[in-house]
Amino acid sequence: MSRLIETNRARRLLWLNHDGYSAPLLAGGNPPWRNIAACVAWARQAHGLLGSDVLTLPLADVAMAWLALDPALRGEMAEKTKRAHLPLKVCVASAPVRELSAALATALRAALPDAIFTLVLPSPRDWAAQALALAGGSPEIDVDEDAADAAASAIADFLRTFATAGIDAVLLHESRAWDADEAALWLDLYQPVANVARHYGWDWGMRWPAAVECGNGPGPDFSVAPSPCGGGPTGLVVPATFWQGDDLPAPRPDTFDVADIPVGARPETVLARLALLRERKGD
Repeated sequence: MSRLIETNRARRLLWLNHDGYSAPLLAGGNPPWRNIAACVAWARQAHGLLGSDVLTLPLADVAMAWLALDPALRGEMAEKTKRAHLPLKVCVASAPVRELSAALATALRAALPDAIFTLVLPSPRDWAAQALALAGGSPEIDVDEDAADAAASAIADFLRTFATAGIDAVLLHESRAWDADEAALWLDLYQPVANVARHYGWDWGMRWPAAVECGNGPGPDFSVAPSPCGGGPTGLVVPATFWQGDDLPAPRPDTFDVADIPVGARPETVLARLALLRERKGD
């Protein structure tokens, strides 16, 4: 087991998602994913100011930052839209995308060695759909089970790029709520990602829009959801109303707080609310 679960057993974690809030304040605009030195400086400032236990690298955002200035790669993706997973496969197989992502990961790990370093990315189904839309694919093409399985394999191959980068965890964001039967099916399709994570000793998790019953099959090591679910610890998503002054329920065992700092929030309000979150973890 890697650092995320072990650390949460010793002390309650606080996971802050702050890119949209902190980049305008500290990096002068959007996250500077293509500029490694600027990205490291921003990450150091943000973690020093906000105090998240978790450092995240959103791989889809990094890829999008590269694609914005690489028309050749976008064109190659546009030529591969007959099958739903192929634009994503082209993107994550790109040498420049891999080199940038790996270099960012290595630099961020060196800059913040005490943080729990987590790669964050859309689920295979969601990322394939996003890449297909970006490539101009027909909206009638569905990311079905076969396409999601192929996308998971492409993502798993991409994740091997980070074998020596000091990663602690991988989190997949799933946009759609699942019932128990769907959970068993889609978790099985996403197993290539889980297998790579476990091979390298990383915790792997899923973020869902609603709590999911995983049943008796293999599930993620941890979950992020509005309420506890799964077989491991759950990162409970802090409601948006918290930033407007609402209270939170008392901390529950085997959970931690995951807070998405609102874009454009007042710094004074953010710091005051973060103080309350730190009290919940015993700081």
